[in-house]
Amino acid sequence: MSAQEFLNEGLRWRVGNGASIRVWGDRWLPTENATYVESAPMGLPVDATVRELISPDTDEWDEAVLEGCFPTEIANVIRQIPLRNIEENDRLIWKGNSSGNYTVRDGYRLWMKDFKAREAIVQIGETQVWKSLWNLNIPPKVKHFLWRFIRDILPTGDHISLKSNRWGDKCPFCNIRETQAHIFGECAWSARLWRGTELAECFELRQSECCYSWFKTVLENKQSAAVEEWGSLLWFIWKERNAQIFNGLKLREDEIVPRAKAFIDEYREQQVIDRGVAAPVTTTGWEKPGQGFVKVNTDAGVFVDGGIGLGVVVRGEEGNFILAAAKKIAGRWEPEMAEALAAEFGVQVAVEARLQNLILETDCQTLTAKLAMAENIHTEIGIVCRNILKMLRETGHSSWRYWSREGNKAAHIMSHSETRWNESMVWLDRPPIFLVDQILLDNVTAMPA
Repeated sequence: MSAQEFLNEGLRWRVGNGASIRVWGDRWLPTENATYVESAPMGLPVDATVRELISPDTDEWDEAVLEGCFPTEIANVIRQIPLRNIEENDRLIWKGNSSGNYTVRDGYRLWMKDFKAREAIVQIGETQVWKSLWNLNIPPKVKHFLWRFIRDILPTGDHISLKSNRWGDKCPFCNIRETQAHIFGECAWSARLWRGTELAECFELRQSECCYSWFKTVLENKQSAAVEEWGSLLWFIWKERNAQIFNGLKLREDEIVPRAKAFIDEYREQQVIDRGVAAPVTTTGWEKPGQGFVKVNTDAGVFVDGGIGLGVVVRGEEGNFILAAAKKIAGRWEPEMAEALAAEFGVQVAVEARLQNLILETDCQTLTAKLAMAENIHTEIGIVCRNILKMLRETGHSSWRYWSREGNKAAHIMSHSETRWNESMVWLDRPPIFLVDQILLDNVTAMPA
């Protein structure tokens, strides 16, 4: 393979007007593995372009074409590609990083990845297993957890009961004797978390009760990114188990997997954030925006029946309520893109209400970093970020910043409110009844600007 052919393997198309991209044969789907449409779409000519999937009347994806020509799984991926500037040309981007820009380091990594795949030995020795663990791009506390998990020395019920009967040996979720094999896979509660996610294949690789064997099999069959996400979910399952036993707290099941994914994504992004990006504030409570400014808090939430919720709360200089909004969108979305869509929705609602001097606040730190570098990010999230900045510039002296989740609870509540699919709901002047208590609490505890 020539150098040019090799590097072409790392490229894919980002959709602009769709005129330059062949539906079948070009890489244009923003997924980690299958970037091609693998079979010719029904009802479309073989040389059809992506432009033919876009409605000329609305400049949005043509739902009739998507539903009639593609399997549901592919159609859902296409729907998640943002169309913001239909006059913009299609662009080849590098799929090896979140900005879409090629660097020599990225080329080297792709070459090494391909080299290791071709030279890989199916049977990984024990020494290599431990080296692979310590080389994972995950927080040290998760590596230490996985080390204990692999050695089967976590303080599960069966281990603790040998020394003390204080906690018993039962699983907190199903009251069956708790072992590591049980809490992370055999328990009906944890099995539900694995199934229906992108990590389901990692769960299916579990062939025995031996945690070492499970880890080794995942290493042999999955790329490093999938192994890291697998380890992150294991860690979140363990955290949730401990919260249930010691504090009586329990997250909604539909929140655990997205939180585990967001956790590892934020850690990865933090490794590459430019040093020039300002460090996030560390305060917790909501803060009034200050004289002459309007604050727009946004958040994204995940629904049990699939899809995401976008939540917005807008308040004035004294904490006075101006509006709240919510919207529900179908499909599976990466956490960072979901937060970007929530921010875009929030600014759009504020612009439509003719508000000026906006302060956009989100609890997604990596999104604020993306906004700071938006002009150099050529992936789909870059399109959304540039649209956010364009709208902000039109509202006078506006800005954006990261704020802690403690100070973003009102928007979080709105993101989980029940609304109809793809319909925006807006509350003007008076907050919805389920938001009143949080608005009052924010005003009582609000920090001065």
